[in-house]
Amino acid sequence: MKDFLKYENGRYRVAVPWKENKPDLPDTKPMALSRLRSTERNLKKNSHVAKEYQATIQAYVETGYL
Repeated sequence: MKDFLKYENGRYRVAVPWKENKPDLPDTKPMALSRLRSTERNLKKNSHVAKEYQATIQAYVETGYL
């Protein structure tokens, strides 16, 4: 781990250790798209929730999280 640990700009950075044998993971794209569509439908139905959702995303952008 010491070879992969760095201190830069007041923060520590650690490289992700890679595994030789990666597990086969299921395809979750259809489920993610379904959840996205459901969220979009709900936001279209409720303008108050949509405004709060938009404000939260904007706050994430302004703080640099997104």
